[in-house]
Amino acid sequence: MFLFQKQQFVLSILKGINIPQVAAVIYSPDGETDVYMIVDGKQRFSALFGFVANKFRIPCGDDLFYFDELPEDVKEFLLRFEFQGQAAYSYPNKKISDAGLIQWFRLLNFAGTEQEKEHIELLKNKLQQ
Repeated sequence: MFLFQKQQFVLSILKGINIPQVAAVIYSPDGETDVYMIVDGKQRFSALFGFVANKFRIPCGDDLFYFDELPEDVKEFLLRFEFQGQAAYSYPNKKISDAGLIQWFRLLNFAGTEQEKEHIELLKNKLQQ
């Protein structure tokens, strides 16, 4: 995700614009701890987490602001933001295949941010295996 897209994403959250759902597979490698594998939405998570970590600034009027420079209520709003999404569960005796994950990803991303050619080729090769 480019800087402009990251900035616009954070601004969209602040403006209350509907954010596309994320998709994750939930599995438990030890039977106790849930692990979330993000199938779609990694760039959205990374953009928000990057902003909160002061990795980039967002525009407001003629100025640019890091997360730490925002008013407390705005920071709290961003820290409490909840992504909406879909989840699939993968169980030791019924795992979701790589092909299934890739097909789900492609279905979700038919109109999203264009993927790099190398990434697309990797997905195609996985599907053919």
